[in-house]
Formats: sequence, C-alpha cells, structure tokens
Amino acid sequence: MSELRVCDGCHRHVRIDDAQCPFCAAPPGASQRAARAVVITAITVAAGLSMQACYGGPPHPEPYPRPQGSSGQSRGALVQPADDGGTPAP
Repeated sequence: MSELRVCDGCHRHVRIDDAQCPFCAAPPGASQRAARAVVITAITVAAGLSMQACYGGPPHPEPYPRPQGSSGQSRGALVQPADDGGTPAP
C-alpha cells in the first residue's frame, strides 16, 4: 500500500508518488510555496519600512518656542536673535 499525503489545494489524501492531485489537479506543495513567498515578501516590506522610518527624512523642526526663563518675558515667547550693534545686514 502506498503512503498518502494531504493535498494543499483540497485537503484530501492523495498518494505521495502522484504528480498532481487527482481531485483538484494541484501540484504537490503549491500552497506551501505561495505561503513562503508571502512571508518573505512581508518580511522584506517590514524591513524596508523600518529602515525608511529610521533613516528616511530630515530632522523635524522644533514644534514649540523655547521659554525665556527668568528674563522677565512671559513663558512661550519666541527667542530673539542677539543685537549685533546696528550693522546693516548684507
């Protein structure tokens, strides 16, 4: 008596030495190869997205103005550049 395996296409028992399932004509191991391809594709996409998230863009600008501290201005005021003595800008 020949050994049997489960068909990946219709889940019926077929002989191991059959080239295809006599019920659904699926080749042996067809869905396993497709599942493996899906897993490899998903891993590749996830790795690419994580690399893009880590290295993909420029640094973000500061979202809020810095507080001045104890200089008498209210908290949340924008930091002004230092006065350069009145020299005109080029």
